[in-house]
Amino acid sequence: CLSSILADRQFVEEIRALYPGVPLMANLRCGLWYTALDDGTCYFKSTDGHTNNWSFSTTRLNWHVATTAAESGGAIIVDATRRGKRYSDAFTKTVPIWCCVVNRAVARHRGMQYDGLRYDGAVASHQVYGGDAGAQLRRDALVSS
Repeated sequence: CLSSILADRQFVEEIRALYPGVPLMANLRCGLWYTALDDGTCYFKSTDGHTNNWSFSTTRLNWHVATTAAESGGAIIVDATRRGKRYSDAFTKTVPIWCCVVNRAVARHRGMQYDGLRYDGAVASHQVYGGDAGAQLRRDALVSS
């Protein structure tokens, strides 16, 4: 187990080296095992995106992630999941919901025409859990925002 964590941490550092200047933030659910706290933390809870729960958490806004990414041209979020799963639920559901709602709110605040297909993190996630789920995620997340 410990050697797996060390190998994963080395991978994270290799990714950091590929993108110097892009902040790397540890998701407090599992990401702290794999990175230092140099650039900060975030809190995307996987249960926010569990089956048929497409809601946006107003208690975990992670606004600092959005502002950091905007100021730096991006941000890398580090998280982990159990063996056998390719991506954590936070990455396949919670973060895309968050991206969708934040992008829509920023566009609305700026008085811009919102093109969900261009700005939604949910769009890219359809490859992970299917097109129907991605469409449902976008519909439900947009209705609640």
